[in-house]
Amino acid sequence: MMKFCEDGFDAIAWHERRQKFTLPPFNINAYAGNPVSHSNETRHPVLYQQLKKLRDEISIKHHLPIYLVAGTVTLSEMTNYLPQNMEELAKISGFGKAKLAAYGQQFLSVIVSYCEIHKISSLIHEKIPKRQRGEKKTNSRSTNTKSETFQLHKSGKSVTEIAQIRNFTTQTIEGHLAHYVQTGEIKINDLLGNEKINLIEPVLQKNEGGSITSVKQQLGEKASFGDIRLVMAWRAYEQGRQKINS
Repeated sequence: MMKFCEDGFDAIAWHERRQKFTLPPFNINAYAGNPVSHSNETRHPVLYQQLKKLRDEISIKHHLPIYLVAGTVTLSEMTNYLPQNMEELAKISGFGKAKLAAYGQQFLSVIVSYCEIHKISSLIHEKIPKRQRGEKKTNSRSTNTKSETFQLHKSGKSVTEIAQIRNFTTQTIEGHLAHYVQTGEIKINDLLGNEKINLIEPVLQKNEGGSITSVKQQLGEKASFGDIRLVMAWRAYEQGRQKINS
């Protein structure tokens, strides 16, 4: 209509043109994600974009609003805490039983693949537990699953063997065992040699109160996250003993 007025305005001709005007067709997809990227603060922006792309694809395929698949908080937590299995993914905000069953494995595949390429591990232990229904039941189950790992350890199974038997990652099993190192029921030397302990402990002392990620960055490939967690648990046990004896 504006182009029609370029050569001078004619009111009668303009109204005739207006009556004949037809709005051109266009489509609106209310389920697609915003094309502008808002990854917030994340340790792994590339992974965030991969998960966001998957989220948008699922939304379009199933004609669902994006927040019903995975909102911004859910994407950020997956990116920052890097869950490695369904048990860990269930600790991410926004994932209930139904969503885990429907989309959980798709998101896990992207995360695990990214972690393998970049040689990084789960950081789910850094996450403050979310509130869940039946919390007492969940805590009981958590205790039981650690106990099962503990019993397998007492029977002489290695971390790798226990992980295979229980279908967990080695990092998860090391987390279970770290609990018993901290209580004093497992001796640290049953899991790590003195050389590894002496390598990790000074770095932990230097970074007292810091994150496990910063410790891992300083140690590089010399120690795994699991090794660091075990030494942290042992130090907590020793510090507890010193307080009792003092």
